[in-house]
Parts: sequence; C-alpha cells; structure tokens
Amino acid sequence: MGKNGKRRWPSEKILQRDYWKADQLAKMTGATESQIRRNVLNSRIRHVTIRGECYISQKAFIRWVNKQPHYSLESEEIMEERLRTSISVREFADLLKVSRTTAENILRSATGKRMLKTFWAANRIRITKMSFFQWLAVDSRFGMAKKPDHEKPPDYRKAGEYLTDEEAASLAGVSVSWMAQLRRRGEFPSVRVSYHVVKIPSEEFFTWLADRKQQEILTKLRRGRFQAADT
Repeated sequence: MGKNGKRRWPSEKILQRDYWKADQLAKMTGATESQIRRNVLNSRIRHVTIRGECYISQKAFIRWVNKQPHYSLESEEIMEERLRTSISVREFADLLKVSRTTAENILRSATGKRMLKTFWAANRIRITKMSFFQWLAVDSRFGMAKKPDHEKPPDYRKAGEYLTDEEAASLAGVSVSWMAQLRRRGEFPSVRVSYHVVKIPSEEFFTWLADRKQQEILTKLRRGRFQAADT
C-alpha cells in the first residue's frame, strides 16, 4: 500500500523485467491462457492484475513449475517447435481411427514404450511425429503399416546426420528425381558439400516427412480409407 492507503502497482519497467503475461506463459508451456490463469489462482502464484491484464511473477512461476512433474517451461520458439513436431493423444487416436482408450493402451504397450517418444506439455502427453511414423512403419495392426512380405519398411534408425537424395527418396518412398526436385524447391533445408554433392540434414528431413505423412493420413481419413485392421 502507498502512503495514501492506495495499492501501489509495479512500474512498467518492473513489469517488463520481472513479470510474464498469461499469453506469454501459454506459449512457453504449451498450455492455454485459461489454464495458466487457473493454475495461478489455484496455486496462489504471486501475480497482479492491471487493467484486466494478468501479470505473473517470473520467480514465483519458475518455483511452481519446478515442483510440477508434468509441466515444462521453454522459450516461445522452442515450445512452438516442440508442439509443431508432435501430436496429442487425441490426435494420435484420430489418426489411427481408434478410441482414446485404445490409443492410451498402445502407449502403455511394450512396443509403444520402446518406440513412441513422448513428453509432457501442460499436463498433457504429446508424441513426437518422427517416433509416431517410425512406430507406424513397423506396427502390423493398422492399414498404413501393412505391406507385402517382400517389402521391408524403411529403417529410420540407420539414418546419419545427413542424407543423400537416394537415401531420402528411399525413406519417403518416392523416386530420386522427385526427391531432388523437392529439395531444389526448398521443401526442406539442404547443404551443398561440393559443386556436385548436396546433402539433406536428417532432423529437418524427418520433420518434413512427418508433416507430409500426417497430411496423407488426414486425407485418407477424410476419404474413409484408413481403417484399423481387425485383430
């Protein structure tokens, strides 16, 4: 309180230096703004509300996050990238056209635990897209993975830090010439090693491939062609 009995709010400089807004924390945790506000109120995290805008103490929120097993705090760019390259359990179930319970059972299965890479964001499990398609390539229960016996699914685990056009084409299931055309169009980053040799960074390629495969699955879902195999 000030000398006149009125409450003194932090100055604009202090707010910018020592506080985060709810929308900032939403981008840094993967939560929604309403979840942030609810956690702030329920956990009594130090904050102030000025002209309807909620400002949360950085130190207080960091202390709270460090005690939460299923919350993490990253920069906005890193969290955006983590969310972009992953799917929720609900999206996982929708892509496979199974119930959420079945999706959760898959995650708890031995193969799921071994192959599906997960992390927590705002009390929600998320699955990396790359591990999802690795798992999908070898799981025999779903239509996407069912291949003739003489065809072997691509072995993503053998990929090095960089890929040639031939290796990338084999993993994507397209021709080398088409892969080279995609690279020249800038669909994913590439590095020129010499005048005649251009290579593709594996991590960026797998992110692109996961997005491409996801779009294919969504298209098949809309057309009703992607069904879980009877077991």
